[in-house]
Amino acid sequence: MGVYIIGTQYEKNWFNIGWSQPIPGGLVYPQQEIATPFLAYPTGGQLWAENSGTVPGGPPGCGHWQDVLMALNDGNATYAVNLAYLQDNLGRNWLVGVSNNGIDITATQVSYPVSISVVLLQDLATSQTWMLTVIPNGSGVDFQITPVGGSGGIQQQLCIAPNGGLFGIQITNGALQTAFALPSMAQQGTLIMCSQCSYIQMIVPTEFFYDSFKNPVQII
Repeated sequence: MGVYIIGTQYEKNWFNIGWSQPIPGGLVYPQQEIATPFLAYPTGGQLWAENSGTVPGGPPGCGHWQDVLMALNDGNATYAVNLAYLQDNLGRNWLVGVSNNGIDITATQVSYPVSISVVLLQDLATSQTWMLTVIPNGSGVDFQITPVGGSGGIQQQLCIAPNGGLFGIQITNGALQTAFALPSMAQQGTLIMCSQCSYIQMIVPTEFFYDSFKNPVQII
């Protein structure tokens, strides 16, 4: 069973290159060469650039341009972990996580640029949808849940503990809690990745690629 974090690399040493990603979900280095002069062929001094692919470096997030994204099918059930960043009313950004063994919900302040998340959780015992937010509490924050109308909440916000364990943040009867990842949160999926550094852009259900006659279906 695969556990993949969206915005990180499938393999750190893809193509035997020592890639590095200083910020989770951020650029992957080395980046491509831009406005670099040819030393000799075809013309010495002529400028060239690797950022000429049809898919710009923005959508994958790693910063690499490419002609096509890569699709890799995981034949087993797959858990897709999306990093969740919440912002308090002081403008501070926090990465949502869990402690070892999944006992406590944690918030780690980050100083690097992030995309703020909206975490909507479906109450596992009722039909209520809740929004997870953080409120200042001295140098840290407390978690708060607010009932919202409509649907669209997920069963769990999946998180990787520091020791590598997979857990879910969930709500049951209006109580915020942690638990092991639900089997229903896993599905057979296909990884859409950067063809250069293996940055995972998204995971989609494998059946999206085929109709009932197993003909490829374009999704991107």
